[in-house]
Amino acid sequence: MAEHILSVSRGGTIWFHEQRRHHLWKNLLNEQERFDIGQEAYSALLAEMRSEGYGVTSGLVVPISQLAEYAHASQASDPRIKVLTTLTRDELAVLASVIEMEPAGAGNSPAEPALIYAATAFGADRSRTLDALSRLGTLNLITLRDRTSQVDIVGQEGHELTDPEALPDLGDADDAECRVIAQGLIQITFGRSAVPRIADLVVNEFLEGTRLESYVVHSHTGVSDPLDLLAMADAYPASKIARRLRGRPDPLLAIWMTLGDQKFSVVAAFNNAADRDKGKKAADAAHGVNWYGRRVSIQRTFVDPSRKVPSNRFFSAVYYATGLPTFRDRDTGKWWMESDENLSIEEYAQRQVDLINILRESTSELERNVYALNEDRGFAVGKQDRELQIIELRGTRRVTQLEPEQVEIVSNPAPFQWVRLEQSLKLPPDQRTRSVLQQRRMSEQLGDDPVIAALNHMWESSREFNSRQPQTRIKLSPSVVRVIRDAHVRDMKLARTLSESLTIAGQRGHRDQVSLRVAFLSLGPKERRHLLPAVYATPVGDPSDVQIRFVTKPVQTPEALYASAFGDGSNLKLSDDTAQGMIEHLLGYERGEIEVRAV
Repeated sequence: MAEHILSVSRGGTIWFHEQRRHHLWKNLLNEQERFDIGQEAYSALLAEMRSEGYGVTSGLVVPISQLAEYAHASQASDPRIKVLTTLTRDELAVLASVIEMEPAGAGNSPAEPALIYAATAFGADRSRTLDALSRLGTLNLITLRDRTSQVDIVGQEGHELTDPEALPDLGDADDAECRVIAQGLIQITFGRSAVPRIADLVVNEFLEGTRLESYVVHSHTGVSDPLDLLAMADAYPASKIARRLRGRPDPLLAIWMTLGDQKFSVVAAFNNAADRDKGKKAADAAHGVNWYGRRVSIQRTFVDPSRKVPSNRFFSAVYYATGLPTFRDRDTGKWWMESDENLSIEEYAQRQVDLINILRESTSELERNVYALNEDRGFAVGKQDRELQIIELRGTRRVTQLEPEQVEIVSNPAPFQWVRLEQSLKLPPDQRTRSVLQQRRMSEQLGDDPVIAALNHMWESSREFNSRQPQTRIKLSPSVVRVIRDAHVRDMKLARTLSESLTIAGQRGHRDQVSLRVAFLSLGPKERRHLLPAVYATPVGDPSDVQIRFVTKPVQTPEALYASAFGDGSNLKLSDDTAQGMIEHLLGYERGEIEVRAV
């Protein structure tokens, strides 16, 4: 019997030996003999697989897919069987990506992310994915459907496609012939199978404990920024209702994980912090699980709410690094610094890359999450017809020049814009475009400082994040000395790194480090002392030399308050405010972000 070339009977059980089958099929049979027995062997193995009941997880999918080329009767009944055996590596990568990104239920599956995923997860040549998508649609292996009208798109060339959704069209049953053959060919080509709805699988298979504790879980392939994940969770109707009822966002947990070399981002919403803590514990327990030879790794987690970040602290460090103040525009609210430097667009972007690399090593774990500093960041820059473009890249620290045709892609949004741009940039699989960071006319010269422009974007992120956090309370007591000292040392350390490593508004090089002297007026009822005057100075000295004193006798001026605490300060620049405003400033917070109370 032909099927015994591929299997033998042992005690009434069919036993399959891959190496034996491969040797007989490849070395002992000629091409004509393969054609003669191919259909019979194919049918026998297909029947065997179906009797097992394992569907595409069966170990027989690979030999079945290899025999499909010779199964002429089956090809006659479904021409797609023959077509599948002719697919190129890039076409198989796109098909595998559509299988893995197929949504559950009635969710949509936009084609553009699937094409990007084909390159990043399966190594498809970015320049060929659009044509591969079009051919797969023409061959009826996937369904391309207009996302707005829900009308199927048939036989269009890749560059003429609208912005469709893409769904696999391989048969509904898990053991449908086309689905089995596709999975076998994908395994042969890429060394692993395409897991249907893989983003849902990682939740159901490895984060089931997290899912059970939460009321909403969202998962997707790739790496997302923390604030983007929080926004996704907030967008769910249940989250919106909870926020309206409770007057605050519910506790969230963001998870970044890998399955083998594939990356996933997950966010879950919980009714209370206790449930979130249980969900995090369940997620942590998934680390190291082995799934069919692929290891699960929980890369990092992020809980929200946690605490506020000091949104203004980078501007304090810039002042100590340059001696120049930053300003905030009354109309736009944006921070800026006067600069006479005439920078090229390449140098403008490079300074932002350098800043990001410095901050990655000079921030807390919470700050790195809020400012999305965990990934390398670079830029693609260009100009055309008096228009400037700065595109943010992830996974690289380089600044690359956009060619005119690439600027055209960015300037004129069209279907598959990001696929076409990444294709044109020839990005490797571990790099991706993130967003259009700036887009403006040349008449708006690059007169703003790139460092301050980048810090303004981070400030906006911090303000968005802080709006979700509980109020931070600082005690106006002797214990505040340690808090202010730690903040001052932190800012002076960053200032030295900035001054020695980066040019800001034309300023670069060594600047004297400064110590800190702070005086608080401490009179009257404790509940009002945070509103009393305070004054500080920064004489040249060791940054760890921070002295804070409380003055308990009435004074009339900031100079008198400082003199009462430290002696004559006429040779120093004094800055005064209320105790509340002073502590906000020295700790790097925006007005109103913390609450100061005497104890």
